[in-house]
Amino acid sequence: MAQIYTFHIVYDGCKNKIWRDIQISSTNTLATLGYCVLSSFDTLAYHLFYIEHNGIRYNTYLDEFSDSEAFLSEVKLNQLSLKIGDKLEMLYDFGCEQIFSITVTNIEEMPKGFATAYPKVIAGEGRGIIDDMPSDELMEIINKTEKNGKSDFVITNEFSRQIVWDYRNYLLKYDDGLIRIKVKEIKDAYENHLDEY
Repeated sequence: MAQIYTFHIVYDGCKNKIWRDIQISSTNTLATLGYCVLSSFDTLAYHLFYIEHNGIRYNTYLDEFSDSEAFLSEVKLNQLSLKIGDKLEMLYDFGCEQIFSITVTNIEEMPKGFATAYPKVIAGEGRGIIDDMPSDELMEIINKTEKNGKSDFVITNEFSRQIVWDYRNYLLKYDDGLIRIKVKEIKDAYENHLDEY
């Protein structure tokens, strides 16, 4: 029977200002956990990433330069023998090195008939990250926002509109409502169209 893992995920370098609690089925792949992070932390999902557990690095793909032992998409979570307290690390964007610390906080049996209800985002803070921006630069923006009581940092969104980016603008209901759709889109891009980039 499938289990539900609850992961506490923190964006390293931002002093717990940006974090999520995500639940995912044990029958999902390690790659799907990565796609959940990319979705919930508001990334553009256009960089490679790896997840490391127990000294083994699982990569997005393997080539002659890779030191990974397996594909993320070929390893199911239930194959890792995870226990409460186990830690994983995800590195997104090999150039910028945006790091997520992932801790298993709960393991329970999945209720019957609820398989399509996962993944779920059950808690969190902080809007997400900004692609290609190191965490120390993002922390400067967070500190400035807190000092001034408002943000003056402007980004261009996916519709080419300039908007003020404020890390405090995080909506859990919106994030959880979209995560299953976004994970499917991200999975398709990484697993079926990676060679197009």
